[in-house]
Amino acid sequence: MDRLLSKPRYALILILLFLFTISLVNLGSWGVIETSEARYAEISREMEESGDWLHPSLLGIGHYHKPPVTYWITAVGYKIFGVNAFGARFFLMVSYLLQVVLVFVIARKILANNTDGLVAAVIYSSLPIVLASARGLTTDNYLNTFILASIASWVQWKSSGRIFWLYLIAGCLGLGFLTKGPVVLIVPVLVMLGVKPFPSGNRISFTPHYILSVLIFLAIGLSWFFALVVEDKQYIDYFLFRHTLERYASAGVFQRVEPWWYYLAFAPLLALPWIFILLFRIRKANESALRKTIKQILIFWVGIPLVFFSISSSKLVLYVLPLYPGIAIVCTYWFKALAEEQAQIFEKLWLTYAGLIAVGLVVFFNVYKGVSLPLWGSIIPVLFLALLILVRQRIRISAYTRLLLYSLLFTGFLLLISSALFRYNELMVNSTRPVAEWIDMNGMKERHILVYNRLLPSLSFHLQKQIISLQDGNRNLNREVQFERDSTLRSGLFQLSSEPDKARLLALLQKPAVLIVKGKINPSAEWLEDYFSKSNTLGEWVIFYN
Repeated sequence: MDRLLSKPRYALILILLFLFTISLVNLGSWGVIETSEARYAEISREMEESGDWLHPSLLGIGHYHKPPVTYWITAVGYKIFGVNAFGARFFLMVSYLLQVVLVFVIARKILANNTDGLVAAVIYSSLPIVLASARGLTTDNYLNTFILASIASWVQWKSSGRIFWLYLIAGCLGLGFLTKGPVVLIVPVLVMLGVKPFPSGNRISFTPHYILSVLIFLAIGLSWFFALVVEDKQYIDYFLFRHTLERYASAGVFQRVEPWWYYLAFAPLLALPWIFILLFRIRKANESALRKTIKQILIFWVGIPLVFFSISSSKLVLYVLPLYPGIAIVCTYWFKALAEEQAQIFEKLWLTYAGLIAVGLVVFFNVYKGVSLPLWGSIIPVLFLALLILVRQRIRISAYTRLLLYSLLFTGFLLLISSALFRYNELMVNSTRPVAEWIDMNGMKERHILVYNRLLPSLSFHLQKQIISLQDGNRNLNREVQFERDSTLRSGLFQLSSEPDKARLLALLQKPAVLIVKGKINPSAEWLEDYFSKSNTLGEWVIFYN
């Protein structure tokens, strides 16, 4: 293993093959999960089915909350692998592997050592937040790839001066803008302004290519927005104010209210166990250029963006994903600065954490009977523990190399155990595929499928058909219909408080239908049950039918 590290490029190829193989295991064995993954998967399905790649729709109603790159990539996955969970997630895995390569490219340039680049790539690949982003379909994974690609291109441009890399920065930022809008600029711009990875003598003077690269960025990034604005100028107000300024300033717009300290509390946990290296606080008397660069990364790649996202009213864990490549590079620098004795202490901390996770899961599986797992799934934590002990006791390599091997084992462990848990506990993790399969197996797929008071795109995805949402006070069903040009949306959304909608629903109930309910029906709507003579319960879901 130590010899392999002396050839980091070959080691990287082997690591990528390992990650590719382990990521494929059971990748499509569980259904898409509510809410975010199901929403993106269903929008992409409707786009692939309709052939309209300009106007995203969710359950038949236009959905312009995000630009379309995530939907485009996912729709391509459907064309290759079919409309299924594997097709929805395949390019997430590809994106994850690209990120590992890009971290290697960035770190080896900044740290001026190919082996350090490999260490940073291994650390990054094992971080829990990174693995979570690669297993559930959202925009954040793809956005992070474009951010990393832009920073990698910037590093190459600063080191070589070749104009090609400047244009590639513009193209990557443009695609990132088409993935999630202006947020793509936050981390790359801060890094490019604040981090000085090379001596000032490598500074590149201003040229007209700057102007052309900005024009390329604008042409790519604004292309979809411009095409929609040409159709309807209402989109200007919608994108500029509601989905940019209001999203940042007012959490109530999207019902995501988290305290200001939310990221400060959870961001370190998502970098475990490598974040333990902070406990050593490596200090050196002389201030080298590299050490100054690491401080700049901490400030401009991690610190300032963390403050920005903490101030924002809209908070989700994956919003801070672009900070973690910077964290991986900083951890690499501190890791390599550890003395042998410190490395051994850090190794013990690392093993204690990973061991507690594995032992905790073994206890949980045996105590909590609500979790279903086959025998092979139950022994994954035991096998992981056995491999850790084997590496610790039997393989004669340095503590530094052992820690990298632990990281790869930890990555494989997390991917395998999460896949097993999701596959055999779909209802528990909020996937409705078992509900869809029950409907299909009982020959009721062609009936009208009614969903009471919930936005449930996962059911539409797995049935591959339009469902009907019955709104009875749930704000999540307040759809944005200002861009709809016909009345087709009325076929997919009935408001029980509306007399015309209620009349249409009663007419529909004269024919066989299926009603899906989670929990209980509100007393004012209990009359719905009178139209169904039978029911079946799956977890928290009740299926009413005739």
